[in-house]
Amino acid sequence: MATKDFDRNPISIGEKALWDERLGVFRVKVQGNRDVGSLVILRSADMPISHLDSTLPHKQTKLGQFLRERLELAVNAAITRGSHEVGNGLSLLGPDQPKDV
Repeated sequence: MATKDFDRNPISIGEKALWDERLGVFRVKVQGNRDVGSLVILRSADMPISHLDSTLPHKQTKLGQFLRERLELAVNAAITRGSHEVGNGLSLLGPDQPKDV
């Protein structure tokens, strides 16, 4: 994706992380930006994610206010830079990117 065409509008993220068992990552919906559809969180992410649980029914865990605010700040900073790399263990996916990327 060309950075000059990258949508730099600020985003908000969903309140829950969904565990993707097949890939071994948590996914969080991103809203408000045409080029970003979700945030992928690896277990090794440099964020306070120890409370995210992959064993819950429906595999969803609330992010909590503190983590949600930190993620939004990090994602919005990455968008401002025109990057899909948010930080260590965090990455952005486009809305039409395959779920297995």
